[in-house]
Amino acid sequence: MTSEMVSDSGRTKVLFIIYVISGVIGLIMTIAIVGAMLLNALGLVGNFKLDPWPLPITVVISIVAKYTARWSSRRDSLRLF
Repeated sequence: MTSEMVSDSGRTKVLFIIYVISGVIGLIMTIAIVGAMLLNALGLVGNFKLDPWPLPITVVISIVAKYTARWSSRRDSLRLF
């Protein structure tokens, strides 16, 4: 095994871990947003206001997951596009 193969393997593992973590966080945030909206619509929570901050965070996390998957599928993982 050459050192280049080892570094590519390590980089792929790190990118895969980032991809999985960002995907899980995005899924949890989406479930939380939908759950909060459902509870509010059903009237189960009184005086409930949904803060607008979770949605942009979820969008950013999904973009990170998308580009991480794109980076890990390429040999040169330093290019953004």
